[in-house]
Amino acid sequence: MIRRAPLLAVLALVAACGPGARQRTLSTTLASLDGARAAFLAFDLAYQTRVADAARTPEDAATAQATLAEYRVHQSLIVEGFATAYAALAAAALDTHSGLATAIAVVADLYSQIRALEKVTRGR
Repeated sequence: MIRRAPLLAVLALVAACGPGARQRTLSTTLASLDGARAAFLAFDLAYQTRVADAARTPEDAATAQATLAEYRVHQSLIVEGFATAYAALAAAALDTHSGLATAIAVVADLYSQIRALEKVTRGR
């Protein structure tokens, strides 16, 4: 799905380079987050549709419901993670000290949640 660890490391290094670099880091992180959100939304729709479409019998339907219930636990964490990441970036844009490091850490945590979801959905 999404592999952003190298990007986050680069962003952390760039953040230490001054105001211009800080603005570029915020911009790059926002673009990365927007891309991750778009990719997640596309994956989310495709995955749920695929699981639902595979239910051809009552037993399949029960399995699909259980699969989607498990998926939606992870999905809700990721949706909440995106909201938190966007809020952290907004705060970082206003805070000239620690806000950027916090925002990058929040985005990194979100990407970890997405990787966990990838493991849950792999092979289904």
